Amino acid sequence: MNVGELLEILEGVDPEVEIHFASQPHYPLDFNVGTAVVVDMLAEESDYEDFVDGSHEPSQDEQESEYTYPASRYTLYLTEGHTQEYLSGFVAQAIGWR
Repeated sequence: MNVGELLEILEGVDPEVEIHFASQPHYPLDFNVGTAVVVDMLAEESDYEDFVDGSHEPSQDEQESEYTYPASRYTLYLTEGHTQEYLSGFVAQAIGWR
Protein backbone atom coordinates (compact mmCIF):
# COMPACT_ATOMS: atom_id res chain seq x y z
CA MET A 1 0.00 0.00 0.00
CA ASN A 2 1.15 3.53 -0.66
CA VAL A 3 0.03 6.91 0.69
CA GLY A 4 -2.17 7.58 -2.35
CA GLU A 5 -4.06 4.31 -1.81
CA LEU A 6 -4.47 5.13 1.87
CA LEU A 7 -5.74 8.63 1.09
CA GLU A 8 -8.25 7.15 -1.36
CA ILE A 9 -9.53 4.78 1.34
CA LEU A 10 -9.76 7.67 3.80
CA GLU A 11 -11.70 9.93 1.43
CA GLY A 12 -14.89 10.96 3.22
CA VAL A 13 -13.75 9.63 6.61
CA ASP A 14 -14.28 11.99 9.54
CA PRO A 15 -10.83 13.24 10.66
CA GLU A 16 -11.80 12.42 14.26
CA VAL A 17 -12.18 8.65 13.53
CA GLU A 18 -9.67 6.69 15.63
CA ILE A 19 -6.98 4.67 13.89
CA HIS A 20 -6.27 1.16 15.14
CA PHE A 21 -3.91 -1.52 13.90
CA ALA A 22 -4.98 -5.17 13.72
CA SER A 23 -2.16 -7.67 14.13
CA GLN A 24 -1.65 -11.45 14.02
CA PRO A 25 -4.55 -13.08 12.14
CA HIS A 26 -4.30 -16.34 14.13
CA TYR A 27 -4.22 -14.56 17.50
CA PRO A 28 -5.78 -11.22 16.57
CA LEU A 29 -4.88 -8.20 18.65
CA ASP A 30 -6.13 -4.62 18.44
CA PHE A 31 -3.50 -1.86 18.83
CA ASN A 32 -3.81 1.88 18.63
CA VAL A 33 -1.29 3.61 16.38
CA GLY A 34 1.63 5.02 18.36
CA THR A 35 3.24 7.37 15.85
CA ALA A 36 3.62 7.98 12.14
CA VAL A 37 7.17 8.69 11.00
CA VAL A 38 8.43 9.50 7.51
CA VAL A 39 11.90 7.97 7.18
CA ASP A 40 14.58 8.98 4.67
CA MET A 41 15.71 5.56 3.45
CA LEU A 42 18.84 6.97 1.76
CA ALA A 43 20.12 9.02 4.68
CA GLU A 44 23.29 8.26 6.51
CA GLU A 45 22.81 7.57 10.20
CA SER A 46 24.47 10.89 11.08
CA ASP A 47 22.07 12.72 8.71
CA TYR A 48 19.08 11.21 10.43
CA GLU A 49 19.62 13.07 13.72
CA ASP A 50 18.82 16.37 11.97
CA PHE A 51 15.79 14.85 10.27
CA VAL A 52 14.26 13.59 13.51
CA ASP A 53 14.47 16.87 15.37
CA GLY A 54 12.70 18.75 12.57
CA SER A 55 15.70 20.71 11.30
CA HIS A 56 16.06 18.59 8.15
CA GLU A 57 17.26 20.58 5.16
CA PRO A 58 15.80 19.31 1.85
CA SER A 59 18.28 17.79 -0.59
CA GLN A 60 18.51 18.99 -4.21
CA ASP A 61 16.29 16.06 -5.28
CA GLU A 62 13.71 17.01 -2.66
CA GLN A 63 13.74 20.64 -3.74
CA GLU A 64 13.09 19.60 -7.35
CA SER A 65 10.22 17.27 -6.41
CA GLU A 66 6.61 18.45 -6.10
CA TYR A 67 6.50 16.51 -2.82
CA THR A 68 8.40 17.25 0.37
CA TYR A 69 8.89 13.50 0.86
CA PRO A 70 9.13 11.82 -2.59
CA ALA A 71 8.45 8.06 -2.83
CA SER A 72 11.86 7.48 -4.41
CA ARG A 73 13.49 8.24 -1.07
CA TYR A 74 10.99 8.03 1.82
CA THR A 75 8.87 5.41 3.55
CA LEU A 76 6.05 6.10 6.00
CA TYR A 77 6.15 3.91 9.11
CA LEU A 78 3.27 3.53 11.53
CA THR A 79 4.27 2.23 14.94
CA GLU A 80 2.07 0.18 17.19
CA GLY A 81 0.87 1.87 20.32
CA HIS A 82 -0.68 0.08 23.24
CA THR A 83 -2.61 -3.14 22.93
CA GLN A 84 -6.26 -2.27 23.28
CA GLU A 85 -7.56 -5.84 23.60
CA TYR A 86 -8.13 -8.93 21.55
CA LEU A 87 -9.59 -8.00 18.20
CA SER A 88 -13.40 -8.28 18.17
CA GLY A 89 -14.80 -11.17 16.16
CA PHE A 90 -16.83 -8.89 13.90
CA VAL A 91 -13.73 -6.78 13.17
CA ALA A 92 -11.69 -9.91 12.33
CA GLN A 93 -14.52 -10.96 10.00
CA ALA A 94 -14.67 -7.50 8.38
CA ILE A 95 -10.91 -7.65 7.76
CA GLY A 96 -11.29 -11.13 6.24
CA TRP A 97 -9.45 -13.08 8.93
CA ARG A 98 -12.46 -15.30 9.75
